[in-house]
Amino acid sequence: MFKKNFIANVMAPQSRISDYCFYCTYLLNLKKIRFNDCIDYNYSKLLILDQAMIQSCLSKIDKNPKLYKKLDYLIFVWNSQFDYIRFSSLIKKLEIKIKKKVTIHVSGNKFQIKNRRIKKFNKFYKNKTLPDIKGVSIAQYLFFKYPIIKSIILSLLYPHLFLSNIFYKKIYFVGYGKFKNLNLFLSHKKNNFISSYGYKIVKNFLQLTSQNLNNQKIFFFNLANNKKFFNLKNYEKYFILQCIYRHIFLSIMERFKNFKNFENDKGLSLNSSPIYKKNYSIDLGSKLGNDKFYQRSILLKRTYGKNMLNLNFFSEENNSSKYFKASMLKMHLFLQDLSNINNVDYTADKLKDLIFKFFKKNLDK
Repeated sequence: MFKKNFIANVMAPQSRISDYCFYCTYLLNLKKIRFNDCIDYNYSKLLILDQAMIQSCLSKIDKNPKLYKKLDYLIFVWNSQFDYIRFSSLIKKLEIKIKKKVTIHVSGNKFQIKNRRIKKFNKFYKNKTLPDIKGVSIAQYLFFKYPIIKSIILSLLYPHLFLSNIFYKKIYFVGYGKFKNLNLFLSHKKNNFISSYGYKIVKNFLQLTSQNLNNQKIFFFNLANNKKFFNLKNYEKYFILQCIYRHIFLSIMERFKNFKNFENDKGLSLNSSPIYKKNYSIDLGSKLGNDKFYQRSILLKRTYGKNMLNLNFFSEENNSSKYFKASMLKMHLFLQDLSNINNVDYTADKLKDLIFKFFKKNLDK
């Protein structure tokens, strides 16, 4: 089903087109991709189907059952087991209509999903020649294939921001990592992504964010010994843990002159721009589970290569409570080591070496 030099039809919403370009290029190693509602069997027998398009696909099967029964299906489910549960009935309905099993890729934690053909991605293809892509806008095509174009446009729109970040090597983290309020978690509680107890944990931590870092690190350590926390669903545990960990990590790192945290990257496009590739960019792992590759890691690996700092403590395919707790304790020790760095004026190169040294030391324990 997934052969080299293969091609695929893709049914995806506009908001996900960029994600599929990256997955198809660097994880599936496809050479031709076609985004189109009108599936062409002669173009490819493989249909990559986004979870949001399953219902649309079911309607199309009713109109042309012979065509859709011939296809092989790879369905992308995005928010771990949470979305798998949401879309499982539609997936079963699809399988009944086409009279065969589909393959599923679940972004995040997959270990509680049984009796399913699961597609995992363990290899990153360093493709210098990008695939032939059809069915996308000119802007989408150009920004994916030539990301430097977007950088040039942004440098003209925001010259001060560009000039202040181009001449000196830095270590970057791009994304919302610091706690400010409970709005996001309240929204997740309303749609049942996190439980009442999970919400209580983040609410208690938010109260500590105005206090010193030691209290926050103690909270993180105690969480590793909290039985109620370990009884939460896996995707909820990963999400809450990563949110708390990122806040503490960024609070420590912001002391350093050559580290920068950008919550909003619209003015620079740091994650995708080759202009900044001599800097370092940090990947702390997925908030949804222990995927080796996910949207951010694919993007950073393409842009920064060896200058991507992979600081993911959950990279192994292990989902036991014992492993989860051990990883949390390693993360706690790593935060302690970072806190003990006294020189806040280290160069980006020296700081990168120290960060990675402490990461490896604790990861290998």
